[in-house]
Amino acid sequence: MDGEVVLPPLDDFQIIWNALRYSGPVFIRAAPASSHEAVKWNEENVKSTLHPQDKDYGLVKVSEPKTPYIYNATKENGPVSAQDLAQRIEASRFQTPDAARAQREEDAKMSAAERERQLEFERKRKIHYDEFLAVKKVQDKIKKGECEEKAEDEVDQEETKKQAEAQVEEAKAEAAVAEAEAAAAAKAASAGKLVRKLAEDDKKK
Repeated sequence: MDGEVVLPPLDDFQIIWNALRYSGPVFIRAAPASSHEAVKWNEENVKSTLHPQDKDYGLVKVSEPKTPYIYNATKENGPVSAQDLAQRIEASRFQTPDAARAQREEDAKMSAAERERQLEFERKRKIHYDEFLAVKKVQDKIKKGECEEKAEDEVDQEETKKQAEAQVEEAKAEAAVAEAEAAAAAKAASAGKLVRKLAEDDKKK
């Protein structure tokens, strides 16, 4: 095109040269000498401190049985029928679990003192559990007895209330009868007075 200046493409060397020429001085720091060459190990000290026989470094020996795991177990794809599941459950009833077998082996390895401590612990645990059940049973009985006593008290209170109401009604009836009798007596007395007065008037005539 007219009037345009087309520059030739620059290669990598020219680009790097231009960048270095206009960017100022470049300082390259020399890498420090390796200090690993001056390190010397005391082999005797390493041997004496690396896992000596009289030190365990606080490691704890695990005496628990291993977690039961079925090795080489095949993964099944798809649903399992109810019949197959029932057969497996029935067959598993006659198989000894690995955990129980490991526990028996561990019990067999225990000494007499350890076995005695284990039996003592199980006995105390059973006593503690039995005491807990006994206390719970007593608490249930007390709670039940309190409920029964409360119900009986409510019944007694209801009966006492009914008896009091009956006595009040009876007293009211007796008072009404006495009042009626008094009124009748008063009427009879007034009638008697009237009769006597009339008789006296007749005599005077």
